[in-house]
Amino acid sequence: MRVQFQSFPANAKAGQPVSLQVRVYDEHGRPVRGAVAELSASGGSFQGGGTVSQGTTDAKGLMLRSWQCNPCARGYELLLSVRKAGHPQHLASLVVRVE
Repeated sequence: MRVQFQSFPANAKAGQPVSLQVRVYDEHGRPVRGAVAELSASGGSFQGGGTVSQGTTDAKGLMLRSWQCNPCARGYELLLSVRKAGHPQHLASLVVRVE
């Protein structure tokens, strides 16, 4: 199982949402549906509130979340854990800098 973890835009601005994309695919590049992805942030909040958000990947192997800070520090580390039966757990991190 392979995972891509990205933010759009790459840098945040106070009060403006950042779209987080988790893409899970197998060794042949095929999307993995139903993988459980859990995100946690060192600050700010996900849409709906809180610093933790969980979901499952869709038929395209994607899970999308919105995150923002206000007020903001200079940057935040976002941690990702992806689990799917029959595959080893995948861990990743992403630093979102604030402009």
